[in-house]
Amino acid sequence: MTNTNIDYKLKAGDVGLVSSTGFLPKAIKFFMSFYMNKLKLEKRKVYNHVFTVVEIWGETFVAESLVDGYNIRPVTAYLVDGQLRGDVKIRTPKKDYTKEERDLISKYATMFTFHPTRYDYFALLHQLWYAVTLKWKGKEGKEAMGRLYCSESHATLANMVRPATFKNAATTNPLDIDINKYYVDIETKKNRAVK
Repeated sequence: MTNTNIDYKLKAGDVGLVSSTGFLPKAIKFFMSFYMNKLKLEKRKVYNHVFTVVEIWGETFVAESLVDGYNIRPVTAYLVDGQLRGDVKIRTPKKDYTKEERDLISKYATMFTFHPTRYDYFALLHQLWYAVTLKWKGKEGKEAMGRLYCSESHATLANMVRPATFKNAATTNPLDIDINKYYVDIETKKNRAVK
């Protein structure tokens, strides 16, 4: 993806897919490639991390599950000279969120930061199993809420605002977000708006 100028006005509910380097990101991307083949999808770029765009006091932030738990950080964490980093892809709901829905997703994300929502490393093992077998063995629903990994946290927020956006938030991985039928890439949406 080409860099996207921040003038797009990222909105609460947009989701960022990140392709990082390092051992764990490479391992996640390896299993995303395996999962992609299991689903018989055409070859595509795979991602290892996910964040949710939120709005607080009229400012844009990113909410994400990180090593130290669920955090809200300035959107500048993913910008270089006012543009999205080249390793970030933004998807946005096909049907725009209403103001009420944007407010809700931001409110729920903020609530996650005030609860002990730690990163769910154990679920990564379940994700590996799921990528190979398409069978989930980990926690689901409210049982999984105390620990969230990045794509699960976005899917949980999206389902809280629009139920059934994701079939099962607990099993959701970055590739599931990238192919979700309820989202479209920012570039696609911008191009449609221009036509």
